[in-house]
Amino acid sequence: MEDLHCPKCHHLLAPGARHCGQCGAEAIEHEPISMEGVTILHADKRIERPSWKEIAHSICAWLLILLGAAFVGLAAFYMPLHSEVSSESPLFGVLGLAQTLFAIGMLKEWGWAQSWMPYFCGVAILMILMRVSFFSTLSRQHHVYHFVPLALVSLVPLYALSLYLAFIFSED
Repeated sequence: MEDLHCPKCHHLLAPGARHCGQCGAEAIEHEPISMEGVTILHADKRIERPSWKEIAHSICAWLLILLGAAFVGLAAFYMPLHSEVSSESPLFGVLGLAQTLFAIGMLKEWGWAQSWMPYFCGVAILMILMRVSFFSTLSRQHHVYHFVPLALVSLVPLYALSLYLAFIFSED
């Protein structure tokens, strides 16, 4: 069995000690194979794991990037083919580009993107509702009901973004 030393002051630790006898650093017991080890944890040496909010933040950013790209594609390739919604095509394209730029800012942790996050999530929710409305309108006008699943699939990110907004404003 090897001797355990405090990484801060290098003082020899007694087996099972809760604190370093020299500097008072807190020792937290763990269970290695020998069942006698002690690990010293200093505040500056702790391993940081991402919190659930950071994980939700990155998932939301990637979701917004995908949705923004989908709106740009919808505006550029699909909407101009349908005369009843072609006038809304530039709006979808501009909002999709803005949403994609914002989501990239979220991932890169740009300050303006962090401060405007709840507002952009709200805009994304409105865009999803517009998309659902667009697909349901196409389904009714053309009696082609393969647009209904697209409208329903659009509700999944709506639900995810709504949950994310709730997480932003909740306490840890």
